[in-house]
Amino acid sequence: MRLLADVSCHGFGHIMQTSCVLDALVARAPELEIVLRTDLTAAEVANFRRGPLTHLPGPFDPALRMSAPDRVDAAATAAGYRDFAARFEASVAETMERIDRLRPDVILSNIAAPGLVAGRRCGIPAVALCSLNWADVLRESVPEGTVGPETIALLASAYAGADAFLMPAPSMPMTPAANQRAIGPIGRLGRDRSAEIRAELGLGGGRPLGLVSWGGWATEVGADYLSALPGEIDWIRDPAPLLAAGIAYIDLLASCAIVIAKPGYGTFVEAIANRTRLVHVERPGWSETPALAGWVRRHGCAMEIAKATPPEEAARIIRALMAETPPAPPALTGADEAADVLLGFARAAANRYRG
Repeated sequence: MRLLADVSCHGFGHIMQTSCVLDALVARAPELEIVLRTDLTAAEVANFRRGPLTHLPGPFDPALRMSAPDRVDAAATAAGYRDFAARFEASVAETMERIDRLRPDVILSNIAAPGLVAGRRCGIPAVALCSLNWADVLRESVPEGTVGPETIALLASAYAGADAFLMPAPSMPMTPAANQRAIGPIGRLGRDRSAEIRAELGLGGGRPLGLVSWGGWATEVGADYLSALPGEIDWIRDPAPLLAAGIAYIDLLASCAIVIAKPGYGTFVEAIANRTRLVHVERPGWSETPALAGWVRRHGCAMEIAKATPPEEAARIIRALMAETPPAPPALTGADEAADVLLGFARAAANRYRG
């Protein structure tokens, strides 16, 4: 059995969701061959999936161009999608040629559009998986007119034409389509490696660990908030040395009592799943934020904070969260649900071919 997976290169939430589903698939079908197309580097992919796979460049997928971790570069995004629209049919044709060579049993996209269209044209089951889609994000999170309606319609048609669009909780509200299926949250559980982390950083015991995580971006936002909390929490503002020392990011997150982060699927779901308290910085205009923020408040210890919050108020919020005991988190059922859907499509297609 062979699967072709396309993964958007916009942060790490897409590869995290996809890698969890791939793990669940391999557990069910150990013979599975995975071909992964993404513009993430091999090292970035290896942070999420270490099993065997063939890594190829991704299909052209401009996603959003960012000028800061929470700010869309509208001009660069507009240029990227003009190029995308002009190259779309060529991208689909290239993917169809790839399908003809690889003969995959099923296609999974999170959430590049060309593979979904190519799969439909080739008669191969094609499944979209994501907590957002670029068509709705472009409608809601970039200035109107940045990307033309015909390009947004092209994306929306690709998503609506997939055999299924799987939406892991918490997903943003999406324009309804008949193929949409809500599934449970997707994430990883880490190990408490706080003793190793303290040894690596030369920290003593007695204070809880805290993490400032900006999805791979450098930031000084957390430093402003932390200035009023001297000596209460051992804050990790740069995880790079720990990652280089072999401590996986998910283990680092699970080892911390609290994390300060921008809104994003991976950090939000995995913080709650690992019972890590969450302070999330406002991200006005980002279409995922309401669903993410509501979910973490319902299932964990989480509070939003404004960028301009004075250090003294930030300290009050952090102390209040630290006084709470994180509740038992919801089960991470989404990867298993997605794997079952993909296997169902692949086996139905195989039976059709044999017939």
